[in-house]
Amino acid sequence: MAKPYLGFSAADQQSTYGPFFNNQLATLPEDVQQALAQAPLRWDDLPDPAGLPSLEQPGHTAHEIGYALQDDGSAKVAVKTHMPGVTPAMWDWWFGWHSSQ
Repeated sequence: MAKPYLGFSAADQQSTYGPFFNNQLATLPEDVQQALAQAPLRWDDLPDPAGLPSLEQPGHTAHEIGYALQDDGSAKVAVKTHMPGVTPAMWDWWFGWHSSQ
């Protein structure tokens, strides 16, 4: 089994997915910063994953960014991912590459 590594190797940079790598992280969107600044939400404030709408459906849930904690150590997380500039080719690579690892 290959030893995992962080980042991209020289071979990665030369691969077909190399052009998609950007070492500069974007500033967190304002709604993400606000959610991180809040105390944990109540468990029931976050949506039940089984009841979430399809990604193809318009609209939003009440709390799309946040987290909740239970006394037993359980955690529930809601994440709305901002993906500006993502192309269909990038999406295909991400899920194709990750599903083959």
